[in-house]
Amino acid sequence: MAFYHLPEAERIELTERAIANHSSVEERWSALATSEAAPWNARAEKAAKLLSAEKSVLDLGCGTMILERHLKFGTQYWPCDFQKRDSRTIICDLNIMPPPRVSESAVACLGVLEYLHAPIQLVETLAREYTTGVFSYCTTDSPNALDPRRAHAWVNDFDRAGLELIFVNSGWEIDFFEQHSEIQAMWRLISKRRHGSEVN
Repeated sequence: MAFYHLPEAERIELTERAIANHSSVEERWSALATSEAAPWNARAEKAAKLLSAEKSVLDLGCGTMILERHLKFGTQYWPCDFQKRDSRTIICDLNIMPPPRVSESAVACLGVLEYLHAPIQLVETLAREYTTGVFSYCTTDSPNALDPRRAHAWVNDFDRAGLELIFVNSGWEIDFFEQHSEIQAMWRLISKRRHGSEVN
C-alpha cells in the first residue's frame, strides 16, 4: 500500500520507529506512483535550469526520474534511489550508505534531506565530491509549512537559516535561493572544497 494511503497516525508511527532505529521509512518509497510524483514536475524543471551548464548530473532520490526529462540534451544522467526505478538506477539507502561517486560535475538533491538522520554528513560529502549542487527542502518556516512533519516520513526539522548554516559550514557557497513553493525552498550551491579552497 502507498504511504499516503495509510492513516496519518500510522504514518507518524512508522516515521518515529525509523527515527528510533536510524532507518529509512521503506513504505514511503516502495509504492511511489507516477501520479504522486507529478507535482514535482515544476521543481524538476527549475532544477534543470539551474543545472543547464553541467555536463553530468547525479540525481539523488531520483524517484520517477522527472529531472531527466528537463535536463539539457546531451547531459549525462545518473539516477540513484532507495528503490530500483529502471535498469540504470544506482540503488542506495542514504541512511546507511555513502552517496555514489559518478558525476564529474553536479548533483541534484531534491526533496531528500528531509528523510535523512545524518543530513549534515551527506551535505559535507557532496561538497567534497561535486562542483555544483541543487538542493530543495521543505523548511519549517516556509509560508505554508506542512505539519506534522512526521506524517510525511520527514525525520529532521530545519528552518531556512539553520539549513543554510549547514550548507556554508559544509563547504558550499550559496549561489542562488528561491522559495520555490509554499512548502519548499531551493538552492544552487557551489563547492569551495571541490575547488581546493578550505572553508574555516
